Amino acid sequence: MYKLLISDDDEIICQGLASCIPWKEYDIEVAAVVCDGETALQRVKECRPDIALVDINMPFMDGMEFTAEAKRIFPELKIILITAYREFKYAKKAIELNVSDYVTKPFSNKDVLAAVLKAKKGIEEEKRQKEEIRKNIQVIEEKYMAEAAMGKITDKNQREIDRIFPPDSQYAAAVLDIGAFPENMTPEEMTEMQMTVDRAAEAIRETVRVEENVKVCRSQNQMIFVFENPGANSEIKLQVFLKKYMGLLSKEKNLFLAAAIGRCYAGNRQIGRSTAEARKVLEYRYYFGQCSVIYVEDVEKLTVEEQINFQEYIEEACTGIREGEPEKLKSAACGFFESLQKQPDMRIGAGALMVMEFLLLSYRETQDGEFQEKFIRESASFYPRMLQEKNINSLRGAAGKYFEQLVNYLEEKKRSNPEKMLQRAITYMKEHYTDPALSLNEVADFVHISASYLCTLFKQYSTYSYISYLNHIRMEQAKRILKDRKHKTYEAAFLVGYNSSQYFSSSFKKYTGMTPGEYREKKGIK
Repeated sequence: MYKLLISDDDEIICQGLASCIPWKEYDIEVAAVVCDGETALQRVKECRPDIALVDINMPFMDGMEFTAEAKRIFPELKIILITAYREFKYAKKAIELNVSDYVTKPFSNKDVLAAVLKAKKGIEEEKRQKEEIRKNIQVIEEKYMAEAAMGKITDKNQREIDRIFPPDSQYAAAVLDIGAFPENMTPEEMTEMQMTVDRAAEAIRETVRVEENVKVCRSQNQMIFVFENPGANSEIKLQVFLKKYMGLLSKEKNLFLAAAIGRCYAGNRQIGRSTAEARKVLEYRYYFGQCSVIYVEDVEKLTVEEQINFQEYIEEACTGIREGEPEKLKSAACGFFESLQKQPDMRIGAGALMVMEFLLLSYRETQDGEFQEKFIRESASFYPRMLQEKNINSLRGAAGKYFEQLVNYLEEKKRSNPEKMLQRAITYMKEHYTDPALSLNEVADFVHISASYLCTLFKQYSTYSYISYLNHIRMEQAKRILKDRKHKTYEAAFLVGYNSSQYFSSSFKKYTGMTPGEYREKKGIK
């Protein structure tokens, strides 16, 4: 509710303005009603009103004097002057003092209300603009913080990062992972869950904003904290800090929360190193359980058998899916379960979470929405059932069906789709051949396969290699362009993706046996 101060030397006018207009209906509270300028100024200091409705002619201190002094103390105060002068001889002075508005006597309640509501609207607009500026500054600051956390400090961003993180301080990074429990979800539930994660991340941002010596940025479903000069007993302090935020977020259902802390290092160029340590440690979050805070030393204490390199197995599986190689997926899944079985003390709950994430990420990597939805529907009771298994071996058996479905999907895709993949790659090349930087990797990424597998497809289903086919596309386009005399030879070169007209001419001659000029002469192009 906005606070309004009313000051007029006529007490009847003051009381009338306070009582005859239903201020509360407009979210306005009359905070003070006074009859002279000095008392009005004292009330400004005491109750900090948002808007002041003040008569110019008041005893002890007139409206202009009040305005000058009140604005000095409280620059954001919106002041509306009441004057009996229709010519308003004080207009120039009022403008200099940044008066919000004025009403002239005689006035109606409607006139006063309109002036106050206009001032209120101005306050709301200023708040909106300040909030927008604050958010823009926050976004820019988060961008630089993210670059520091990724270890990407360059000559270009060094100055801004030094402003946010003084280079002579010490820093420790912590990463809080906000993940969803891998239960069966419909697309609508998945959207709702993502909204839950977004709300949680925003709540953390807003709360951390008032904390000292700590900054936060978001990276997908992870929140990265950077602590400046954490000092002695920093591990305990950071653990308490992270536990506090996990406690707030644990009220949300179906969230799996875990945090990891990197070592403390001197200098802002080491923030990336500390963040990388924390992220590496987080790969073991399922082993330590829900709402755990993990240190580098905790993982180092694990035996070799206990250190499951979870992310490496997932990356190997996803690579196999991208390349259409079911054997790589089989190898990754096999290695993963063998590592699990080497841990006699592995909790079934932790193992089940790892298996479910492995499957979810693998099915997602197929880029096949229908296939993913089929997995989600079929696995409705899969995760709860896994929690009932007695050991890792039985857990492997329960998950076997879903890994088998993935392998069969890849084998079928490998049998039926390679030519389609190649055709999609060629279509992309024909659409982007004008880009001099068009690369094998870019085309392969578009088709969602590896560069080496794309090369294999060219060998198996085409008489061209990737390079020779791209050259074929460019040369055929060049021949078409050269038939139009309005294009110079060097223009034709740039139009088909060459940065050098000399290199273009050389390539054209190898392809056609003629230079571009000779080609034009033979075709009789004048």
